[in-house]
Amino acid sequence: MKFISRLLLWQKFAVLGALALMLAGIPTYLFFTEAEKAIDFAAEEQSGIEPTRALVELYKVLQEHRGLAVQHLSGVATAAEPRQKKQSEIDQAIATLDTFAQRDKWQGPIAKLWGQVKIDWKQVAASAANRTVTAMDTRQSHHGLIREVLKIRETAADFYKLSLDPEGFTFYMMKAVIYDMSRLTEPLGFIRGSGADVLFRASQARDDKARTITDTERLNLATLVDRTREGLGLVAESMEKAMDYEPAIRPKLEAGLNNVRTNVSAGLRLAEDQLINASTITYDFRAYRKAYSDAIDELGAYNARILETLDQSLKDRIGGALTHQLTVLSVILALAMIGALLGVFIVRSVLRPIGQLVGVMGKIAHGDTQARTGIDTPDEIGQLARQFDQMVDEREHAAAVVQAENAKLNDSVLTLLQSVAQMARKDLTTRVAVAEDVTGPVGDALNLLASETMKVMQQVSDISADVTPVFKCKDNAS
Repeated sequence: MKFISRLLLWQKFAVLGALALMLAGIPTYLFFTEAEKAIDFAAEEQSGIEPTRALVELYKVLQEHRGLAVQHLSGVATAAEPRQKKQSEIDQAIATLDTFAQRDKWQGPIAKLWGQVKIDWKQVAASAANRTVTAMDTRQSHHGLIREVLKIRETAADFYKLSLDPEGFTFYMMKAVIYDMSRLTEPLGFIRGSGADVLFRASQARDDKARTITDTERLNLATLVDRTREGLGLVAESMEKAMDYEPAIRPKLEAGLNNVRTNVSAGLRLAEDQLINASTITYDFRAYRKAYSDAIDELGAYNARILETLDQSLKDRIGGALTHQLTVLSVILALAMIGALLGVFIVRSVLRPIGQLVGVMGKIAHGDTQARTGIDTPDEIGQLARQFDQMVDEREHAAAVVQAENAKLNDSVLTLLQSVAQMARKDLTTRVAVAEDVTGPVGDALNLLASETMKVMQQVSDISADVTPVFKCKDNAS
C-alpha cells in the first residue's frame, strides 16, 4: 500500500490499465488457444479423409480381386485378364496409401499393420497369378488380407482422431463409414462369391439332381445373410442419427441410404429365394453376380458420398472456426480500441483539471490572488474546483474587509493623535471624533478629559478672579 501511495496519479492509472489488460488478455489467450486446438483437431481429422477414402477403395478392389482370383483358379478363362487388371489397381491403391503414410509419418500400430498388408498382398497376388493355390485357399488368404485392411482403417481412424470427433453428426457418419460399413460389405461380398460359386457349379451340372446346394452351404449363406442384415441395420441407424443431428445433410444422404437398403435387401432376398430356400439351383450365376455387384457398387458410391459430405463438413467446421476466431478478434480489437480511447479520455478528464487546480494553487501561493480554476464540470473534481474557487473568493473578501477595517482604524488613530496634539497646544476646545472602532472609547475619554480640564480651568479662573480684588485691597491697605 505504501508503494501505491507513493505513485503519481498517472502512474496509478497506468497500473490500473495494466491490470485491465491482463484481465482481458488472459481469457482472450485461453479462448484463442482452445480455438486453435479445435481448428488443429478438425484439420487433423480432415487430413485423414483422403487416406480413409483410399483404404475404402483398397478394400473394394481387394474384394473384387478375391472373386476374380477364385474364378481364375477355378478354371474360368475369362477371369484371367480382369484379375490382372484388378491386381494393377490394387498396386496403384497401395502406392497411393504409401504416399499418405510418408506424408503423415505413420508410426506405431498403423505402420506395423500397413507393412504387413504389403507383404501379405505380394504373397496373395503371386500365388493367384502363378496358380500355386486353390480357389478355397485364395479365398481364405484374401479374407485375412481384407481383415487386415479393415483393421488398418480402424487404426487410421484413431491415428487421425476421426474416432474422437466431438460433433454428433460427423461422429455417426465416421462410425458408419469406418466401423459399420465393414460389417455390411464383407458378408455381402462373401454372399456374392459363395453364391456365385454354387450357381456356377450348378450351371455346369448335367441334370437337375446335381443342381443342388449342400446343407453346409445353406447354413453359411443364411449366417452371412443375417450378418449382412445386421450390418445394414447398423449403417442405417448411424446415418439416421447423423441426419437427425444435422438435418441439412438429409437431402444429400437420405436418398442414397434408401437405395442402399433397397438394393441390399433385394440381393438378400435373391440369395434366400434362389439358394437358401431353393430345392433346385437354376438361377444364372452371371445375373446373380451382377445383382450383388450392383448392390456393392451402390454401397461404395454411398460410402464415397458420406466421405465427401464428411470432408466438406470438416472443411466448413475449420472455416467456421476461423471465421468465428477472426470475428472475435475483430470485436476484441474494436473493444480494446474503444476502451483505450475511453481510458485516455477519462484519464485526461481527471489529470487535466487536477493539474489545472495544482497550477492555480501555485499561482496563489506566489501572490496571484486573482487566479481561479474556472472548472465547471459536474463531477467530483468540478465540485472540488468550485469549492476551492469559492474558498479563495471568501478568503479574498475577508482580507479586503480586514484591510478596510485596518485603514479605518489607521484613520481613527491619526485623527486621535491630531486631536491630542491640538490639546497639547492648550486648545482644550478641540474635540476628538468618536469612531465606532477601538479608538472610540479613547476619543470619548479624551473628550471627557478635555471637558473636565476646561471646567477645572474655568473654576480656577473664577476663583482667581474672586481672589484678585482681595489681594489688591490688602496691598492698598499695606
